[in-house]
Amino acid sequence: GSYYLFSKRVVGFEITQSHIFATVTYLHAQTSVIEQCLQLPIEQDNGEDITKRTSQTIKKILKQIGKYDEIRTAISSSQVVFKSLRLPFDNIDKIKKIIDFEVEPLLPFSIADAVVDFIVTKDINEQQSAEVLVAAIQKQYIAQQVELFAQAGVHPEVITVDMFELYSFYKQIPKYSEIKGNVSLIEINNHTSKIAYITNGQLRFIRTVNTGIQHIAKELATLLSL
Repeated sequence: GSYYLFSKRVVGFEITQSHIFATVTYLHAQTSVIEQCLQLPIEQDNGEDITKRTSQTIKKILKQIGKYDEIRTAISSSQVVFKSLRLPFDNIDKIKKIIDFEVEPLLPFSIADAVVDFIVTKDINEQQSAEVLVAAIQKQYIAQQVELFAQAGVHPEVITVDMFELYSFYKQIPKYSEIKGNVSLIEINNHTSKIAYITNGQLRFIRTVNTGIQHIAKELATLLSL
């Protein structure tokens, strides 16, 4: 289950256009302790390509962290297509077997070029059915993410979706998981803003808006003539 017989130190990465964020979590028995939170800027254009500069920043972070057991990284929701489905069964193994077939007609790219995963957002026990939110991403984006770590000499054990993990974290907090009605989780970055919309604890959809801190700063600067 969620019991760790052997302690584990996990490093989680989020890579943006300008910075890399890393969080070190120590897992032991039934406890999770956040030990470190780091943020390093990716070096500005120095003649090297962005992949190499990003990999060098990953190396610097891992050197600062020291000992760890596992690396996980989050893909940006802006690269992911999300689709909500209702299925006539709630067995996870059954869902895994048919999810590609169910979501294929809804995707703007070929299922052969995609990596597909899902989370169950609602179990409807009386009908033995389930509502799921499917995440589909083109394989090229996964390959690009893996290459960033490969050039740093490491390999991520888990690649996930950033807003799925934020929702999971939200659900772990009892005070939040009991909130009824509508809730928006909003992450504002330099160039984009990501929104997860929740109704009565159920994740309904995820959207990315191409407006971030820099856009707001520019509008304020124009308004105030700064």
